[in-house]
Amino acid sequence: MPRPISEDQVRCLEEAKRKGLSRGEASKLCGVGTTTVQRYWSEMERQQGADQPQPGEPRPLVRRVEPEERRFTGTGISEVMRTLGREYSEILKVTLEKTAWFNKALVEVGWISTLMAFQYARVDPKDVARKVEEFKDPENFVDFVVRHLQAMLQASADAVKAIIERDERIEFLDRVVQELAERAKSYRRAARNISLSLGIQLEAARIVLSRYNLLQEYLTTLAELGVAIPTPSVPQAQEVSEGGSAG
Repeated sequence: MPRPISEDQVRCLEEAKRKGLSRGEASKLCGVGTTTVQRYWSEMERQQGADQPQPGEPRPLVRRVEPEERRFTGTGISEVMRTLGREYSEILKVTLEKTAWFNKALVEVGWISTLMAFQYARVDPKDVARKVEEFKDPENFVDFVVRHLQAMLQASADAVKAIIERDERIEFLDRVVQELAERAKSYRRAARNISLSLGIQLEAARIVLSRYNLLQEYLTTLAELGVAIPTPSVPQAQEVSEGGSAG
């Protein structure tokens, strides 16, 4: 079975045929074998000859469309299918059938995107059908969907940015709280040290007061026993007469 060629190679071979290139030149230019070039050009000449009306034969107004060509009408593939020949057409048909899921996926993705756009535009689900009928122009509909999807993505990006900024703010506040906690620990240690120092000083003052009280009791006892303990007296200031010195 001949190896299938791509649409780009098909167009390349057509262009090479129109330019009058040789099979070798066309083979190098389009990246296919010379046998493929010859087979393709022969098929082109055969089909061109079949499309030309014979002398005396009326030109048909409408060309009959084969069933497998009708299946791809409007997609740009029917021309390729007719040009490639039956063998290549079968290969292309099988390939398209195996990748039909991709078209279905595109439809589903488009439908989901449309619903998301309607949801962001706050269109009531019951009014979706009526809203679609109001467009009546594919460009306006696509613009509506794309515009609201872009707005939704922008809102999502803004929300992510706000969340990042909030997280950064929370991290900053966490660092502040940790710093304040360290300061509070330092203040508690300082207060504990001050409390200990005050306790020591209060204990020393209590000892001094205790000794003073003991001394007072000792003096009181000696006084009761009649033992006089001289105490220093404060000297009295002498009066000086007016106009003279003290005598």
